[in-house]
Amino acid sequence: MLQRTSPSLLVEGQRRCMTTLQADDKNIPHEHPQKDIQGGDQEVLKLEIDTTEDEDIPDVLYSHLCIEVKGHDIAVLDSYEKFVQLASKCLGLTGYSVKRPKYDVLRRSLLRSVHIFKKHYVQYEQRTYYRVFNFTRTTGSTADTFLEYIQRNLPEGVAMKVTKHRLEALPDHLKPPKQKESISDS
Repeated sequence: MLQRTSPSLLVEGQRRCMTTLQADDKNIPHEHPQKDIQGGDQEVLKLEIDTTEDEDIPDVLYSHLCIEVKGHDIAVLDSYEKFVQLASKCLGLTGYSVKRPKYDVLRRSLLRSVHIFKKHYVQYEQRTYYRVFNFTRTTGSTADTFLEYIQRNLPEGVAMKVTKHRLEALPDHLKPPKQKESISDS
């Protein structure tokens, strides 16, 4: 096990303060530190990260991706709609549509006074506006990246509901049996 205490440590060109460096740390998988000493009091730490991409596993396909956003301020939803359209254009999601369903109204009638005067009412109204984004024919990696980006930038006071419709292969018990080659007797 390699332990070293250093007052200054450079990681890929950026200065970081670290007190202890452990090469056999179990918390960081697939990292192999290599050290090049440049000068007396500074060290350069290069990390080689083993990345294995599973090319055998096919990507998930979504036939339909529905994102429903609701909030109480229509200006915030208009701004967020422009943001989602710009983000989808940057990621190359072309088949999308935006719907603006009618808003819901919740009205409450309350007494103006707490104690008496039943004939004096005040009516409060709460409106909920909606935006529904429909995306067609997206891959799983693109959908995950897009959803993570727009969910991280969701404005305050806005709720989001995501519905994914995944394409699956036909199960083996529903496929027609394979035709055996007929052997003709001569």
